[in-house]
Order: sequence, then C-alpha cells, then structure tokens
Amino acid sequence: AATAEAGGVETDEYGEVVRRPLRGLRATIAENMVASKQTIPHVTSMFEADATDLVDLKENLDEKLDAPVSYTALVVKAVAPALEEYPSLNASVDDEAGEIVEKRYYNVGVATHTEDGLLVPVVEHVDQKSIAEVSREVADLAERARERSVDASDLSGGTFTVTNTGSHSEHGTFGTPIIRHPEVAVLGMSRVQDKPVAVGDDEMEVRPVLPLSLSYDHRLVDGVTASLFAEHVIDAIEDRDVFTARL
Repeated sequence: AATAEAGGVETDEYGEVVRRPLRGLRATIAENMVASKQTIPHVTSMFEADATDLVDLKENLDEKLDAPVSYTALVVKAVAPALEEYPSLNASVDDEAGEIVEKRYYNVGVATHTEDGLLVPVVEHVDQKSIAEVSREVADLAERARERSVDASDLSGGTFTVTNTGSHSEHGTFGTPIIRHPEVAVLGMSRVQDKPVAVGDDEMEVRPVLPLSLSYDHRLVDGVTASLFAEHVIDAIEDRDVFTARL
C-alpha cells in the first residue's frame, strides 16, 4: 500500500510517487476527451502534401505583410473551401433529434498548447477573411490562450479544428488527433520536413513535405469523403494558384 508523506509525495512498494490533483482545466480536458472517444467512432486517414508552393507562398507573404505568416494560418485558410465543398465535415450530430446538423458558416478552432493544457480558440468566418486577417487572428488568439486571457466566446462556435504539433516536435510526422465534440473532424499537421519526392516517372527530388492526419466521425463521414476533403486541401497546399483562386 502507498504511504503518504508531506506535499503529495508517497512511496509504494517500488519507490517514490507523486500525487497531483486532477482539477481545473486539466480535469475539463480529461472529461471532454473521454466523452469524445466514447461518443464518436474515430477514424484517422494520413496524407503527405508537397509543400514547395506553400513554403514559397509563406515567404512571399512574410515579406509582403512585413509580419510572419504561420503554416497553421495558411492551412486554416485552405480548409474553409474544402468544408464548403464537403459539408459533412462541417457538421454535428443532434442525438436527441436524430439529425445531422450541417453548418453553413466556417469557424475553425486552432488547438493551442498552454502550461495548463490544451485550449482551442476559434477563428470565426474564416471564409470571409483575408490571409492577413486570419494570420493575425490565429497569432492573437494563440497568444491570449497561452496567457489565459481568452474568454468563453473565444472558445465556442467552432465547426472544425486544426491542430499543429509541428511547432513542438522536430521529428513527429503523423498522429491520431481526437475530435472536439460536437464537431465531427479535426485536421492534424506536423512540421514541414525535407523528404525525397517522386518527380515525373523516374526522378527523385528532395522537397518540403507537410504530413497531415485527418480524424473524422465515421457516423457521418466515410473514407472516400474524407480522402476527397483532404485532397481538396492538399490541392491548395501544392498549388499556390489554386490556393489564391479560392480566396
């Protein structure tokens, strides 16, 4: 049996352990994650996008706007037209009514790591905002989330989530992100990495590649629809002309 000592430190039969209370934001996150996994049949599909054009677009925008534009902001902007094209990923399930609720607005949450746990502030009406506006808002919301100065209105109304683990890991590629209930999908992105890419029939080049992991609710979204949605996003990532034409 564990023996309690001062300050939450205990010893069990193997050695020292520390007990910490599960409360506050961390307890809320735990409850939400368990509820999501118990309610939603998760499936995750994984993709790679040639990010050559995305890197060039970011560098040009950094110079044009005289401010850094994050890859997260660019992916958030690329997601909105795909959600419009595939509305089953921009939806929720009304279990009591037995209805699928497809949203005709595009509010994208951006998962943000804080010292106290994960917060997901929401960029509202992404489709109606410029890249510069989305970039500024993503940066502002992330900063306020880390400072714990966001309020409930900043964290509500989301229809889809983007989570970027690449800013915290140099070696990560794919993951299986958990859907933020009552949403039905989340797109995970990792760090842009140089990798060999097949070019033409028999050539290889080292190019920047963006790993993507799309988790979705299999009650509403099947694998084909998820793949088509992902390809819509990837088309914009891989071709800046497609990206800008959809703005």
